[in-house]
Amino acid sequence: ETARRVSDYYQRLYGYNVSEDNITLTLGATEAVATALRTISCPGDKVVIFEPFHELYPSQCDIFYLDPVYVTLHASAEDGKWNYDLEELKDAIVDSKTKALILNTPHNPTGKVFSYEELKAIVDLCIQNDVYIITDEIYEHMTFPDENNKPREHILIPQAFPEAADRTLVCNSIGKSASATGWRLGWCLHP
Repeated sequence: ETARRVSDYYQRLYGYNVSEDNITLTLGATEAVATALRTISCPGDKVVIFEPFHELYPSQCDIFYLDPVYVTLHASAEDGKWNYDLEELKDAIVDSKTKALILNTPHNPTGKVFSYEELKAIVDLCIQNDVYIITDEIYEHMTFPDENNKPREHILIPQAFPEAADRTLVCNSIGKSASATGWRLGWCLHP
């Protein structure tokens, strides 16, 4: 029943069909990310993480003997936006030991909402280098208007980029968006 409700949620909000068989229920988003990391990686593999980052990501890498590789988000002095350097990201992803990239958008702690173009570049690099994308979607509904005061919509990677659906694991929970942090109900959508 719960997996069916999660499936209904993605259909209703994003028009994205996900089978109940492709949903793993977890004890919150933290366990969903841990489950995703453990499922697709082996000790010694590398995981790309944007920094600054939530302390959860490197500590989970430590638990599973994974090596975090950091790509820095730089704050722009002109417009205050946080941006990554595409060459730095390429250097991190092309390593044959890189197994996954963790993507948190809206990003904690900066609030950055990755644009479609930024996500497309990330998706393309991951596909070219056989790297999985683990998305932490806990803040999906906490987007702020852009510089023209237009609302930003959350971009669900497997729906927006179907070519990446077979390498994207979407981690989420009802904790933040439903103000139910104590319930510890999370999930991972997986191929």
